Amino acid sequence: MANSGTPMSFEEFRRVLAEVLLVDEAKLTREASFLNDLMVDSIRWLEMALTIERLGVQIPTEALWDIQTVGDSYEYYLRNFVV
Repeated sequence: MANSGTPMSFEEFRRVLAEVLLVDEAKLTREASFLNDLMVDSIRWLEMALTIERLGVQIPTEALWDIQTVGDSYEYYLRNFVV
């Protein structure tokens, strides 16, 4: 799951999150809230953050509070993706 030089598409990103969060990929819409819609607990939330870091994007602890939806997480990934 290393950084390949180009950012993932939303579909690829969603597929990775579905595996980590143990959620049906179809439920991972851009608008889906991790807490309210997907019922992601703190352990899975941490696993998601670590997975995004393995994709080459560092997430400071304070930035995690701003990531509320699947779309937020993808936008954060895109903004901070480094080749």
